Amino acid sequence: MVYPPAAAVACLPLTVGRYATTLDIWFVLSAAAVLLAGLLSMAPWRRGLWPLFAALAAGLMVKSGALTATLWLGNLSLLLAPVAVGALLLFEARRWRLGMALLLLSLLLKPLLLPLIVIPLLRREWRPVVEAAAVGGVLLGLAVLLLPGGAHFFAVLQHVSGGVNTGAMALYDISIRGFAERLGVTAWGSAARVVLVALTAAIVYIWARRPSKPGGVAAMGTLLVLAGFIAGPVSEVHYLLIAAPCLLTAVALGGRPTIVVAALGFLALLMFAVPNDYIGNVAASPADAQVRYLLAELLLAGAAAAAAAQSIRSADTSGVCSPLATAHEAVD
Repeated sequence: MVYPPAAAVACLPLTVGRYATTLDIWFVLSAAAVLLAGLLSMAPWRRGLWPLFAALAAGLMVKSGALTATLWLGNLSLLLAPVAVGALLLFEARRWRLGMALLLLSLLLKPLLLPLIVIPLLRREWRPVVEAAAVGGVLLGLAVLLLPGGAHFFAVLQHVSGGVNTGAMALYDISIRGFAERLGVTAWGSAARVVLVALTAAIVYIWARRPSKPGGVAAMGTLLVLAGFIAGPVSEVHYLLIAAPCLLTAVALGGRPTIVVAALGFLALLMFAVPNDYIGNVAASPADAQVRYLLAELLLAGAAAAAAAQSIRSADTSGVCSPLATAHEAVD
């Protein structure tokens, strides 16, 4: 997998002390990151039942089988869950520079949230993207030059961009490609990926031409991230712990989630948040789990697409696209 050399610098503090202690700290950090993402996603600063929803969402994600199945991997992805939510909240508030700065930090650790760069571009906010790209390029270049073995990053990047042959690991790949490879139907898998990309591009094209209601930016960001996961070269179960809070952010900012979004989101959340032993070890085998988690991704993507489509305003209107922007403009 591709981890920029800058990720080694960020992980340096974890090399201090005993290995067992570091492992415990990593477990706590990973679980805390998922907990924070759940709390942030449901906008707990709002009144009414939203704080209760935030606590419920956070509890479900921390208790999820997706988290327990991922902790032992020591993957950086879990730490990116609150970053993804934070970037979407900043984009909703039209704080493009701050949002891009936060996104840049995540990309220097792992380029998992790269599709979110499309959001400011769709809103014709080119300058923050160019500024972040310039700063990121300089920092990445310094890491490549100064860190031992940093230049190997480009060889790995070329290998992955050329297509990773997952082979026996396809069983644990919950992308369309991994599922099709396990079943030996790669041609059908390629066709399904093309269809998914085409449908996403159509929604993006329509959404970009109209202003959106609150929650629309978060919904579109969620759809872009999920499309990258599902149609990309590889996807893993912990990606769900990034996609789910992103979708919940869109639902919370929308204020009144539709039945479709709520139903699909709930089904997708239920499919990966309820441990297998709670339902009699149903779908406990790796092959069945792959189907279950891929279906969860598809349901989340469907909910995000519905939320993005329903956020499109019927007529051109001026003004802010999110209630968060009103507060920030009042401060400014």
